[in-house]
Amino acid sequence: MLGRVVGATTPLQRGFEELKKRAVEWPAGLPKPDRFPATLKEFLRLIVKAKTPADCMPRLLRFLREGYSSPPWRAREKSYTADEAEVKAYDEMQAITEADKQGGYFTKLQWLMLASEYRDWWRDLKSAQARESAAKRKSAG
Repeated sequence: MLGRVVGATTPLQRGFEELKKRAVEWPAGLPKPDRFPATLKEFLRLIVKAKTPADCMPRLLRFLREGYSSPPWRAREKSYTADEAEVKAYDEMQAITEADKQGGYFTKLQWLMLASEYRDWWRDLKSAQARESAAKRKSAG
């Protein structure tokens, strides 16, 4: 093999190694439960983190509902009407609570996907609220 240096890797090999590394590493800043499957209570405490526990469920339901009605941030095959999205969100919550009775709903993959989606959704929502608030202050002043 002319021109090949021992230990050198191709860009494809380096890319594959990077993907393997990412698959093993936990995303920075994403809270992780002590064990899997994790429970809804852990998801609410570690990911949703509303001001009060009573605020967690409505916020999570809103997240699920918006994920069904406006799928750009959530990998869905289609958008649903508001009524359909409401039903889908409640069905998903029912599935989560039923699985909790068996020891937990969130596998590692489910946690990674939903927690990442929630984090992005919450960040985007807070940014939109901040922009709206700033625009109101600017127009009032």
